[in-house]
Amino acid sequence: MNKQELEKNLASVWKTPKMVSHCLRNSKYVELHGWFVNVCDSKPSIQNVMYYDDETEGPEHNKENFIAYNTRYSMPELCDSDKYRYFIQKQYYRQTTEKLAGMVVIHKWDDEPKGTIRELTTDDIKEINAGIEEVRTDYMKRLENYYKRYSDKITSCGYWRDR
Repeated sequence: MNKQELEKNLASVWKTPKMVSHCLRNSKYVELHGWFVNVCDSKPSIQNVMYYDDETEGPEHNKENFIAYNTRYSMPELCDSDKYRYFIQKQYYRQTTEKLAGMVVIHKWDDEPKGTIRELTTDDIKEINAGIEEVRTDYMKRLENYYKRYSDKITSCGYWRDR
């Protein structure tokens, strides 16, 4: 991916270098046919509080439960072309370039979306999934390291579900 080109396109939308830096640091972009598609957050959050329904027994504070909880709520999902159709469209309303894109996901049975969008091909989805897989791998490493360093700070908290 041409990072300088991406930075130039972001700078055309955001006038402050801080915001351009923020977008580069916090979003995972994949280049498709000259477009830079924002596919997911590059650093999904890690929760150190595991919430549970207080009418059930709370989870143990162990590595497996911590990783399972975080992957369930924060792990980016891979694109599933059997269930959904994927499109890209301009990412920012005020952008003057057609180079920055965000993804639009609709169910297979929904009507055709409106606006200037482009449907992704199977090869495009494979490239996007490769980018998402990089983030998922990095996230698993981050969870492992977080648990090693801060396992004593991980807690659980019950909430009222059906009251």
